Amino acid sequence: MSLADDLQAAPFVAQILAASTDGLALFDAQGTIIAANHALAELLGDDPTGRALDDLFADPSHALAVTTARRRGQWRGRLRRGEAELQVGLAMARDGHGALTVADLSERLEADRRAASLAAAVAEQASRAESAAGRLTGLYQMTVNALESATVRDTADRLCTTLLRELQAANAALWLHDAHQGLLRRIAAAGPRAVELPEVFARQAAPQCDEALLTGRPAPASDLGPLAGFAAVPLAGREQPLGLLTLDREPDAERVQVYAPHVATAINNAIMADELTRANQQLRAVDQQKSEFLNVVAHDLRTPLTCIRTYTDLLRIYVDEPPETYRDFLTIIAEETERLGELLDNFLDLARIENATIHYDLEPVDLNEILGHFANVYLAKAASEAIILAHLREPGLPHIRADRRRLEQVISNLISNAFRHTPRGGNVTLRAQPDAAGGVRVSVDDTGPGVPADDRTLVFERFRQARNANHAAGGTGLGLAIARGIVADHGGHIWVEDAPGGGARFCVSLPAVPPETAAVWRGQP
Repeated sequence: MSLADDLQAAPFVAQILAASTDGLALFDAQGTIIAANHALAELLGDDPTGRALDDLFADPSHALAVTTARRRGQWRGRLRRGEAELQVGLAMARDGHGALTVADLSERLEADRRAASLAAAVAEQASRAESAAGRLTGLYQMTVNALESATVRDTADRLCTTLLRELQAANAALWLHDAHQGLLRRIAAAGPRAVELPEVFARQAAPQCDEALLTGRPAPASDLGPLAGFAAVPLAGREQPLGLLTLDREPDAERVQVYAPHVATAINNAIMADELTRANQQLRAVDQQKSEFLNVVAHDLRTPLTCIRTYTDLLRIYVDEPPETYRDFLTIIAEETERLGELLDNFLDLARIENATIHYDLEPVDLNEILGHFANVYLAKAASEAIILAHLREPGLPHIRADRRRLEQVISNLISNAFRHTPRGGNVTLRAQPDAAGGVRVSVDDTGPGVPADDRTLVFERFRQARNANHAAGGTGLGLAIARGIVADHGGHIWVEDAPGGGARFCVSLPAVPPETAAVWRGQP
């Protein structure tokens, strides 16, 4: 009886083959499959009984597995059949017969792959959650820093330090974009290289900065320009690009999308807060100026009104006095009434200038002639106050196109101002001469106390007293403000500087009229 007949006669063998969920087969000493269960037939696609063991699998490793099993008595490993991956075991007796076990690992491996994929997904989500928590912490810190900052630069410094850590860079800088001049101005820097970057430069000088501002997207580092080695990230403003964040490494796109808008918002808010603070300070300053102005006006109005009322009462009391007494009283009343009129004219002139409703009758004007006229007018006053008044004439001075009456108002104001601040024995000098820009410059020098450098802009503002805020020198503080408005309307410029030898020099620069135009105005051929 053959081995196959013996196995088939043994009932337990048939039971084992039928009960196994894995594929099982028995083969004889010649390597022929003599028995196989249904599970193996399903795995192989047909009943392998009668087939040679060597030809059972097409996998190239199968022949090596059979050889190894014959030499060692057993082999266990994996073989592929199509897309399926099989766990195969071979056990052989000395005479060559043995058993084959086959298990399909596809489902198990797929389950393992799914488990691994799920574990990776969980790990990735955990990493993202950790990263998001870190970003939220960074954003919270940025918000706290912005709220605690008092100025734009303080806000930028704090933001820059936070960004250095959050974007994992060694150097970072924040820049504001000046669209009118095409410049980038550094407002904060962190890191040894960043603090050495230029304070200001033209945006076209750094290709990556120009690209980021034009496209609104981060630009990689460039080897050219003042920011060589730095990448640029644009910061959006309210109506145009606010500026840039520059880093010494390529920024992570996801992190940049998170942080850049918050940085821009924080800086924008700081700028608006600064603007609001300055506006409040200006409002308080204007309110203070108005209060001072009202005090000055009240004083200046009260003085002539008191004189007028006093001498009117005296006229009633001394009704029987000689006519000379009446004339003296009436002269004082007339002078104070004229002073009141001048005050009111000043208020009206200032209002017309500020509302652009003042009217000018333009004509060719010879400044030497106007200065000569005022030199004669103030001659008596200069003699009475022991002041030396000089008019330095410049021959061949070009004419200017101006409203003569308004220009006389400006020059008269400057001369009165000079006399008011020049002590007895001092000097007042009038001069008109060509300036470097091709116009004409009028200067009025005095030997008074001068104007401090910090006040040289303030003296031309309305409600400001020239030189002396305690009103000791008189005046409402409107004269120079009116003069500035009239000069500006004529296309000119007015300023104050130190006079040679001490005192103040008030200057007015006005555009000259071409000689041929002036000749036509004068009716000359």
